[in-house]
Amino acid sequence: MSGGVGCSQDLRSSPIDESAHSLEGVGYWPGDTLHLVDYEIKTIEREELKAKLDRGDNFKLVMAMHEWGFRIAHIPGSMHFNTVEEAREGLDLDDEIVVYCTDPACVASQFAYRWLIESGYTNVRRYEGGVSDWAAAEYELESDTASDSSGGAFFLPNRSTAGS
Repeated sequence: MSGGVGCSQDLRSSPIDESAHSLEGVGYWPGDTLHLVDYEIKTIEREELKAKLDRGDNFKLVMAMHEWGFRIAHIPGSMHFNTVEEAREGLDLDDEIVVYCTDPACVASQFAYRWLIESGYTNVRRYEGGVSDWAAAEYELESDTASDSSGGAFFLPNRSTAGS
């Protein structure tokens, strides 16, 4: 599950070329421009996210992967956007937003986080553990491709116990 397309590099550890003010077409959504800014990404831990979901807190949970990644596995209650326009229509500037992707090294949620902040969204955090961390805790994941009787909900096996 980890290391999907475009998810092999952690931007926080990447050198930033001071001469490059933006990367045309490199933002999370195709054709978007991401301005590189060196700042700390605000995060949320797994247990805090789980508690917010269990309480039914009013926030937007956004999986920042391509559509196929979302269809394979996502945290219940997640939203997904294919384009910048969809994101702008589905999110308000003052929404509390949590973005995530597959794992800590995945850049998709880092790009989405930066795009949101640079677009004026004021209350954004990243769940850097992503789907792999959620599955490691044996929390439920949903799939839009599952054809079983679970309604698309499933658990990814814990690697330490898989096959036993």
